[in-house]
Amino acid sequence: MAEVGEVLRGVDSKDFWGNLESVDNTNLRSVVDSLKNLSRKDGFDAHLVVVGGTVDPRRRGEPHKDIDLVLYSGDLAIENSPSLGVKNFDKFEGFLNEALGGLKWEKETIEPFWQDWDRSSDGSVTYKPKDGKPIEILPVRVDSLKGSFDEYLAGQNRPYSVIF
Repeated sequence: MAEVGEVLRGVDSKDFWGNLESVDNTNLRSVVDSLKNLSRKDGFDAHLVVVGGTVDPRRRGEPHKDIDLVLYSGDLAIENSPSLGVKNFDKFEGFLNEALGGLKWEKETIEPFWQDWDRSSDGSVTYKPKDGKPIEILPVRVDSLKGSFDEYLAGQNRPYSVIF
């Protein structure tokens, strides 16, 4: 077990999946399969990473409001900065709509915005199944892309588990 303040990075995916409630496991597998299939069909290099409390072993057993995912893809990355404004969120959201629209779950979109360094958001799309926790999907920003996905992971300072 990690000490408080220690940086936890990659959490074994079997450990992550094994600690999900059955309904959340089923719902998340539906999301994963749909995203993976469409990214392959469209020829996107994409990776899905679980972040947040549900993957953090230090928070195991605590209630979590949702499951947070980051969709890492240069093809779907957004821009959100003071000089460029917000760009490409519609492409990210459109991809999710195409991949996950068949699930017939309630959807909530938080549009990205930029006011200043303290008041900004990269946005997210949350899918709410009838049973189980909501699944929030976050985009990656263009300025967070690295030379490789492994380099991106090496720079993470929060717990994560790679799904694909």
